[in-house]
Order: sequence, then structure tokens, then C-alpha cells
Amino acid sequence: MNQTTDNRILKAVDWIGKRLILLVLFFYYVYPQALDTFGHSFVFASGIVGAGVYVYHRMPFKEVVYALIALVLMVAIQLYAIYINGAFDPYIENYMFSHLASFMSCYLIILVLFKFEPNASVSTVSMYIIAAVTLQAIISLLMYNYPEIKEFLVARELPGELNENNRAAAEGARLIGHGMGYFGAGVVYGYALIILAYVIAATRKNVTQVILLTAIYMFLFYIGMFSARTTVVGGGISLGLIGIYLLLHYKRNKTSIYVFMAFGIVAIVVGYILMRQFFPHMADWAFELVDNYQRTGRLWTKSSNGLEEMFFFPDDFKTFMIGRGEMWFWGNDVGFTRLVFFSGIIGMTAYLLFPFIIICMSFTRDMSVNLLLLVLYVFQLAINVKGLTDLNNVFYLYFFYFCHYKYYIYRPKVYMMNKQRQREFEEQKINAEGYLI
Repeated sequence: MNQTTDNRILKAVDWIGKRLILLVLFFYYVYPQALDTFGHSFVFASGIVGAGVYVYHRMPFKEVVYALIALVLMVAIQLYAIYINGAFDPYIENYMFSHLASFMSCYLIILVLFKFEPNASVSTVSMYIIAAVTLQAIISLLMYNYPEIKEFLVARELPGELNENNRAAAEGARLIGHGMGYFGAGVVYGYALIILAYVIAATRKNVTQVILLTAIYMFLFYIGMFSARTTVVGGGISLGLIGIYLLLHYKRNKTSIYVFMAFGIVAIVVGYILMRQFFPHMADWAFELVDNYQRTGRLWTKSSNGLEEMFFFPDDFKTFMIGRGEMWFWGNDVGFTRLVFFSGIIGMTAYLLFPFIIICMSFTRDMSVNLLLLVLYVFQLAINVKGLTDLNNVFYLYFFYFCHYKYYIYRPKVYMMNKQRQREFEEQKINAEGYLI
């Protein structure tokens, strides 16, 4: 009895330990600035390790070569814009190295994922992303309420003047989490809501699981709104995605979606009341959109009203085509405008085409997954109306998941099936020849 109990305890500890390791890997991948590793972000160290392991494994995925070629070509176009303008801007060099680090980090993370969870699915990858963002939301609340926790975690972060300025300016006005802030927080919470919509509406879940996931959805939405109001963009797109899944999989997942809608309405009302009650000073800012609509009948905020003036393009042909080679502020945050001024319409097209190439190489026969990736890409385009960003780090995770699945699970399985069919065919042939004799 004692031996059996000990084995169960060891198995439970092993199960929990593996998933905690995966959660830590996903967390610091999603929030690399949260951990200072020798003066660099987490993905710097994990990227080096991932590249080393990939080379040690004899570079097994040919799709990686295609992805790196696409990245190099995209960067070359940006560098040409810098060169032709005689400018010097380290932005694109930093971009290339950070994305190479993120890219190879994903190989390491997905390798560990399949090592610990051999039957990992797309839903598994999605849930670890959601778990990482949920952990960040909890940490954000803890840092807001407990100064000692905030001091401890801030000391672990990668030092940066921008982060320190953001934290000082937003002290008490909004939630600033561990290794993130402002616009970036809205981007992460936004794509987490979209991924969560996929898990709720496109995968099989029982009622209890749907209620739990809906509660997480609402929690991330409200904490996201208190961190950055751009979260509402991801929330709106995620609801649209759920509507599409309802049309595509009505018979299969209609119960999950209806439970989400019913429980979600209750959670929205209760959450709104609680947020107004316990965070009134933040709620006025976070729900400015709702308050303005109730007062004027229009959806607007002070921030959104200024976007129209920020949406402008160069008035000379050369700048419009190849930019000025400098990623300056140019008087606004709009991603499209900044890209055009940096490397022209050609460079902007290359910049936006690169993640689409990664997505195309991740397509499968599962249309629900393909739709998720395309909607995430739409979210990237939508959020660039507000500020410059990309979701390449998310696309890399799914890219390497499908590469690993293709080469280490699907192809060996097909090979074994063909071998089995060949063996059965040969046995039938031998039996038939023996019968004729």
C-alpha cells in the first residue's frame, strides 16, 4: 500500500513539475522582458540554446530554411531603404536578432512540450499561451496591491528606461504587469482572447470546462482593459471568431458556444459592477468608450479621436516608395504610417507579408486552426492602426508545432501504416500462392 501511494505521489509530482516547467517557458517567451538574462531578455538565452539544439538535431525541418529566407529578404528590403537614404537606424538590426532569437526559442519550447506531453495538440499550445497570459493577469493584480511583490519582480526585469518611465507615469492609473506595459499589454491580452475563443468554440469541451474558460476569458478581458484599452480590439475580433465557429460547427459545438454566451453575459454584468466598485479610478479610464457611448451615442475616446489626424502618408514619391530609412516617431503611433516613412510601401508590404508566409507554412487540413491563424493576422493588421506591432512570436509557436508534428508524428505514422499494408499484402499473396499449389 505504501509503495503504491509513493508511486502515485511521485507520478503526481512529475506531472505537476513538467507542466510548471512548460508554464515558465511559455510565460517568459510571451514576456521576455520579465527576466534579465545576462543583460538580455529571456529569448536571447533560449534562442541560443534552441539554435544549438536545432543544429545538433541536424536541422530537421526544411520549412525553417524557407522561413529564414523570407526573414532575410524582408530585412534586406528594410536595409536597402536605410542604405539608399544614407541613414543609420539600428531598429531593423534589433528586429532581426530579436526575431531570430524568438524563432529558435520556439523550437526549444515545442521540443520540450512534446517531450513532456507526447500527445500535445494545437489546443495544448493554445492553452499554455492562455495560461501564461492568465498568470500575468494575476501577477498584475498582486503587483498593484502588494508593493513588496512589485519591487521583487521589477528587480528581476530587464532594465530599460522606457519601461521605467512607463511604470512611473502609470503608477496607480492602470495595471502594469511583470515585464510589460501600455500598448504591448493590449496586444497580448487581445490575441489571448482570440486564442481562447478558438479553444472554447472549436474544440470539444464539457459544460464545466466551458464555464471555467469563459470565466478566464472575462478575467483576461477586464484585466486587459485596465492595462491597455486596445484589449477591446482583440475582444471584439474574438467574439466575431466565435460567431464564425458557430456557423461552421453548429451541431458539434453549439452547446459550448451557447454556454459561453449565457455565462458570459452574466460575467460581463457582474465584472463591470465589481470593477466599478473596487477600481473606480481605473474604471473611468478603462470604460471611457462605454461612458462616451452612453452619453453621446457614439463609440469614441480621446485617444481614438486623434487617430484620424495620425493617419497620413508621405507627399513625395521617393519616400512613399522606399521611405526615409529611419524608424522615428514621425508624429504618431500608427503602425502603417511609421512603416511607410521607414521603408516605403515596398518595405511595409514585405514587413506584413512575412508573417503571412509563416502562417501559410502552418496551414493544415483543420480549417478551424487555419481560421484561427488568419484571424490572428487580421488582428495584427487591425492593431497596427493604433501602433506598430506584429504577432510573429505567436505564429512561430504554431509553425514549430506543425513542423514537429509533421516530421516526428505524422510521417512516421504514415510510414508505419504503409509498412503494415505492405506486410498484409505480402501475406495475402503468399496465402494465395499456397492455395493455388
